[in-house]
Amino acid sequence: MQLNCTPRRIQQILAFLRPPPAVSAGFSPQLQSPPADALFEMVSREIQRHGDYYGVQMLLGALRQWHPEHHFPRRAVAAAAAALRPEAYRARR
Repeated sequence: MQLNCTPRRIQQILAFLRPPPAVSAGFSPQLQSPPADALFEMVSREIQRHGDYYGVQMLLGALRQWHPEHHFPRRAVAAAAAALRPEAYRARR
């Protein structure tokens, strides 16, 4: 008996029948946002390090690089940047 299937179609069928991979022997913990005062301090340090030329996206990238254990909400970082340097924040928008 011949199935008249391409090798690609057979791979798709096998992939469909294969059970999903297990998630690293447990659960992966969700990243937590830092407390508001810690976030404010972290944003302040990044602005001091890089100057007023960093926008919110660049601040987020720097914060994620230096603090991978935290989740940084974009709005919270934007609010902290606006509170720290309102003129620079308005100029970057």
